[in-house]
This record gives sequence, structure tokens and C-alpha cells, in this order.
Amino acid sequence: MIESSPKKIVLVDLDHTIADSYWRDNLIGGPWDDYHKELIKDEPSPDILDLLKTLRKSGHIIVGLTARPGKWRSLSIKWMVDNNVEMDHILMRPDDNFKPAPPL
Repeated sequence: MIESSPKKIVLVDLDHTIADSYWRDNLIGGPWDDYHKELIKDEPSPDILDLLKTLRKSGHIIVGLTARPGKWRSLSIKWMVDNNVEMDHILMRPDDNFKPAPPL
């Protein structure tokens, strides 16, 4: 019997990792919709994208994580398509979840 290796999963955050979103941090504290609607203007982080492409080619499953509410899924996916971001899954915050991030 031949055993296959289990799939390896890579979890990667969208904002400040795949997307260079630091430029819109000045919008934090205002309406969150103002912050999120600007995501389409983010520049991709080329080194991270190269790493993810390499991992994906070697059989890893790439899963994007974000605290963005699900209502921004379409715009987030458009940004990924426009910037050649290859992702197997994306996990987003439910629209009705307003819990703050845990402290570091």
C-alpha cells in the first residue's frame, strides 16, 4: 500500500501581507466601509506573491484569511484576479461580527 503525503495548507493574511494596505491605515477609526472600499487600490506585495506561487506549484493549498467582512468578498476577489493572486480559499469575517482583534 502506497501512502500519500497529506496536503499542506498555507494560511496568509490579505491586508498588510499580500496587499500593501498600509497607505489606508489612516482611515482606521472612521467608518470601516471607507477603509475597506479602498482595498481595490492596494498594490500587491510581489515577494509574498512569488512565495505563494512557488508553494502552490509544489502542492500546497493557499488559504487567505482576513478580518474584512464578507460583504467585501466580491471586491477582494476582483483585486486578487486583477493582481494575479492565486488562492484556493478565502476566509472572511461574518458581516455581523464586530468583535475587536485580540491583543498581541
